[in-house]
Amino acid sequence: MKPVKLTVHSIIENLGDGGLPEDEPEISITTVSGSLREDGGIIHLGYTERSEGGDVECHISIYPDGAVSLSRRGAIVCDMLFKEGEDCNTVYAIPPYKFNMSLYTRRVRSDITSEGGILRLLYSMNIGGQEKNVQMKITAV
Repeated sequence: MKPVKLTVHSIIENLGDGGLPEDEPEISITTVSGSLREDGGIIHLGYTERSEGGDVECHISIYPDGAVSLSRRGAIVCDMLFKEGEDCNTVYAIPPYKFNMSLYTRRVRSDITSEGGILRLLYSMNIGGQEKNVQMKITAV
């Protein structure tokens, strides 16, 4: 396991009835200490998000076939699977509340190796009936 600095940059656009962005996008840039390891061709990233509601342990796995999974445990609980051109139906929980969540992954790009790199995700999601477009870039150095 290698210690790394992770920068998580996300842009979230709330979509209106016509599928067009409403208001200004939510832009977030967070830098945290984390870990990186490779196991059987799968790259694993781990880090902790700090928020007002409490800590969230995050684990990202990048698979050789291009799929990416993201698990969050703590103040937020969810499991997401990003596979280009595919849907994922899951639950997004902020205990004690739970919301149905669906994702559609448009693009997954990763050049992350055991030495670091960049992961980019472009997807749309619907949480409790609210549509959003999301761009996420995670840099590991």
